[in-house]
Amino acid sequence: IKEINPDLKEAKFHVEKALYNLKVMESNIKLGYSDWAVSSAFYAMYHSILALLYKLGYESDNQECSINAVEHFILTKKIDLDIKYIKMIDPNVSNSIIKLRERFQYGAETKVDKETLSLIRNNAKEFVEKFQELI
Repeated sequence: IKEINPDLKEAKFHVEKALYNLKVMESNIKLGYSDWAVSSAFYAMYHSILALLYKLGYESDNQECSINAVEHFILTKKIDLDIKYIKMIDPNVSNSIIKLRERFQYGAETKVDKETLSLIRNNAKEFVEKFQELI
């Protein structure tokens, strides 16, 4: 992670990408591609993190560093955000979106059970919405 001048233009681009990925997620669900819906949900959430980092004046090209940076900003009160959002995406939490993305993107499974898919869909929407509020 690298400190930069806050970049609201770049933050806006990542918000747009997050919203785009939510649409892709919905399309994948409608088409029956639930495995790709998981990946789309993850990237919607990840681009939300990148948007926040750009707003705060940071740039990152590493997923875990980006997630850890936001967690650090929560714990040090630099941002007012419930830690539950980090738990949704944290690679150290079993069944987080990043773990599910890795499972379905790199594994051979193509179907996600309805309960898990519903949780992923709701979490991704809530996550993106909450991060938009911060930006």
